[in-house]
Amino acid sequence: MFSKAFAVITNVIGQGAGKDLPYEATDEPYSCLVGNTIWEVKKAKRKNNGEAATVFVCDFTNKSEDEVKLARSAFMRLKTLHHPNILKFLDGVELSSSLHMITEEAVPLQVSLEDGGSGKSDYTISWGIHQILKAVSFLNNDCGLVHRNLCQSSVFVDAAGEWKLGGMEFVWQFSEDSIPPSKLLKDLNKYNPPEAANEARGKKITKWSTDMWGTGCLIHEVFNGPLTHVSSLRNTSKIPNSLITPFCQLVGANPKSRPNPLVLLGDLQKHGGYLSNRFVSINLSIEEVQVCANHIYINFVKD
Repeated sequence: MFSKAFAVITNVIGQGAGKDLPYEATDEPYSCLVGNTIWEVKKAKRKNNGEAATVFVCDFTNKSEDEVKLARSAFMRLKTLHHPNILKFLDGVELSSSLHMITEEAVPLQVSLEDGGSGKSDYTISWGIHQILKAVSFLNNDCGLVHRNLCQSSVFVDAAGEWKLGGMEFVWQFSEDSIPPSKLLKDLNKYNPPEAANEARGKKITKWSTDMWGTGCLIHEVFNGPLTHVSSLRNTSKIPNSLITPFCQLVGANPKSRPNPLVLLGDLQKHGGYLSNRFVSINLSIEEVQVCANHIYINFVKD
């Protein structure tokens, strides 16, 4: 099924050879992503009205065949996966020597955190972690997919401050009978869970084991900056007290001890949990109102 879908998408984007994108890049690539992605990621805008966006460019001339396949796979995944907490695909085209993917306006999480301001407050970080856990739960529980690339470089922040999951290059259809292929980018190896180097232990993973380890890496980076080595995960001094126990579960050596993202979400929202605050509660209430309004509108249109 996956191969058929991939072939269809490849044919569609291949038809764009020679076609001009309705967007243009407006800035240099984000340097913080170099080495952690096969894309050059830049600010962009729509040519006809100046609407802001983000462009991901994969230049085939300096990429291996396997890296080009990863770019095409990420293109397909982002185009077909629709969720409020996943980066929104807008447009894209494959030219003779490059692949271009346009998404909603968003900046890398690292840029947002380093800029400071409200984006680095405990409240906005707690809501951001909530949003990423929802995206991961959607992939793991609803789609049977493993993201395999959860870290600061795969998270983006949109114009409204909402955290969105991107970095779909290594998404894998979960199977207990197979081991996912290794990553091509050496800089990402530090995010691999311990079972990735142990074939016997690797066969004992759950659908969410790998992504929960990655969520632990993401949480560590949010409070400490980019991860330099896996041993850095032992340092919990900057992680909020209410997150330390869940964090230690996420980066535990036993893959089966890592919690399901949906269960973790519930635990963190309990009294005293890291997500148990007024800011998260208000945003959840707003989401519920929006869902109800959409439901009423759909029924009204049907009638």
